[in-house]
Parts: sequence; C-alpha cells; structure tokens
Amino acid sequence: MQKGDVYLVFDRYYEYSTKDVTRSARNTEASRVHQLKVTTELPSQKVILTVTENKKQLIDIICTELKGDVSFHRNHIQNHKLIITSQDKTPIEISNRGLIINRGDINTTHEEADVIIVQQMLMAAKEKPTSITVLSDDTDVFVLLLHYYLEDGLKFMVSMESPIKDRAIVDIGKTVEKHIDIIPEILAAHALSGCDTVACCFGIGKSTVLKVVRSGLLSLLGQSDAPLPSVIQQATKFMTACYGQNNSDTMSNARLSAWAAKTDKGYTSTPKLCSLPPTSETFEENVKRAHHQASIWRAVKDADPPELDVEKYGWKKDETNRSLVPTTVPDTVSLAPDAVLRLIRCGCESDTPCRSSRCGCRSADLSCTMFCVCHDGICCNTNAL
Repeated sequence: MQKGDVYLVFDRYYEYSTKDVTRSARNTEASRVHQLKVTTELPSQKVILTVTENKKQLIDIICTELKGDVSFHRNHIQNHKLIITSQDKTPIEISNRGLIINRGDINTTHEEADVIIVQQMLMAAKEKPTSITVLSDDTDVFVLLLHYYLEDGLKFMVSMESPIKDRAIVDIGKTVEKHIDIIPEILAAHALSGCDTVACCFGIGKSTVLKVVRSGLLSLLGQSDAPLPSVIQQATKFMTACYGQNNSDTMSNARLSAWAAKTDKGYTSTPKLCSLPPTSETFEENVKRAHHQASIWRAVKDADPPELDVEKYGWKKDETNRSLVPTTVPDTVSLAPDAVLRLIRCGCESDTPCRSSRCGCRSADLSCTMFCVCHDGICCNTNAL
C-alpha cells in the first residue's frame, strides 16, 4: 500500500460451476465444514483450502475485517487505494484512510479469480502506470497475461511474482517478445492441452504442445460464434500432430495407428490403453470443454462471461449436488462395440447380485446386460454408466 494501489481478488463459488470437478478432487483430503469466526483459532490450512464452504467463510471474514479495521485504514491506506473483489459483483474501494465506495464501473460476474485479476490489470493499464506487479503463481494467469499483453499492445513493465518468497519474477513483456511466434495461439493451446476444467491427454505435456503450436492452427478455439464442427476439426488436427500422427484425420484413427505401432515386431508387452490417443467421441467432449473455457478467457475484457449452455459443451448437471460433471462420451455412444459387450458378462447369482466390485460389469464401469446371469433377478448394478 506504500508503493501503489492494490487490487485484491478472491475466487467466487457459483452453483453449476465448471470448476466443481477440481474442487471436489481437493475435497477428498478433508470434508468437515467448520463455523469460522474471527475470535476462534483457524483449522489447518488443508482443512480450509480443500473445503469450499470453509474457504467462503474465510473470504467473508477477511473482507469484513478489511472493511471495518479503522486502525488499518488510518495507518496503511493514505495515498493509495485498496480495491477488493469477492463474492459480490461490485468490488469495493477503500481510500483516504477509510473512505469506502462501491466500484460499479468495474462490475464483473466472472467466477474465476484468474480472469478477474487480468481483467483488472487491463483496467489499471488505462491509467498509464509505469509498472504493474501481478502476485500469483497460477499457470492460467500467466497464460492470460501473455495473451493480453500482446493483444492490447502494452508497453510498460508487467511482472508476475509468486506469493512464495524467493521464487523467480517473470517479466511478461520480455517473455512475449521472446516467444512472439507462439503467443497468439498459447491461450487456446493451453485450454486444449489441460487446465482446471479440461483433462489433459496422457503423455502430452505442455512442452510437446509448445513444439506443435503455430499461428492459425487453433484460431477458432474459444471463439464463441465459431461453428463447433470446425473447432473440433482444428483441435483434432492439432492433437494428432502432438501424438505424431499427422496423417490421421480422426482421433480414433490416430489411436489405431498408435496401437499398431506399439504392437509391431520388437514389442514384448501390450501397451496400456491410457497411453493411446483418446477415441474421437471422447476427445470431442474434451474439445467442447476446452472451447467453453477458452471462450471465457477470451471474454476477459467483458464484464460478464459469454452466455453458453454448459450442457452443450461437455458437461452434465448434477441436480442433487447442484454441480457439473464432465461428459466422457455422449449417451448415444456405446462404451464398447456390441461384439465386445457380449463378451463381458458377469455371473453374479446372490440375493443381491452385482452389488460389489467383484461383479465384472461393475468393475468395468459397464451396465449389466441380457447376457449376464443376473438378468432375470434384481440387479444391484444401478450406478454403472
């Protein structure tokens, strides 16, 4: 606060969020919801940061204390401003030793702090500062800073610094200058190759992706008005190149070619299926999610994210938990050819057949069929996809 204005941004937590899967994965380490108060001792960091309800409470406490701490206002907020963005769409500004106003001019309904951080950096850039420091170590923020630094033609110093002491400080301008040939495509490539809301393809790391990136190859990903078939076609061409299968026109063909190469003469073991390219049907659902995410990133300069129906972009609504779950394959697509499904049958004959993972169908995440022994009884395999 002694050197310049500070923009403090917190994540938001909406129902039916595309971040639900990532947050649920974190919740496996802790699940208890605490009643947090300023006067009580905080639970461990893991308990706070892995349970959404605990994080929301902590954010509310921090924001309330910052707004109400008169001593802090008098001693630290004198010549500069503190702008706080939390759950409400309207950020608040604290200045002049305690003057609090609503900043309706920077209203935003974006959910992700990553997006809001870059959005507010671009707004601050309009005041022509000599430098801006972004305090974050998130890869999404880094990619967005590179993209918009180039797109907006910024010339002043923008640096990205980790909150963790003694880590390197990244000069965004110099990074853009050094990698100017790939920056135009880096946002789309990052979304497609894996981020919080999009699964990565096995064995395809960011270094592989950066070798394939070139201008125009992913020009449609994230353009919300682009025809989805064209987006998928571009993404397929890009990902088959990442797998070294440039002659394959579909991911399924690339998968077949990779399988043939891995089972050719000289190989003594069968390759793991996860090491192969995904099928076309599975990949297309992932492309839809990447397209949706990239569309949000491309809307950083807008107050609101694009109004897209998430159920058309690789997600399903879980009405019970009011959350989203990714679609692995469309409901109309079988998990395996009919000939293969007929070979997979269970022999469960108990009073409650197919109740445990000892059921061959359940363990394979398949529904029991008319070929199974349990067919004429009361099958308990009701959770299979």
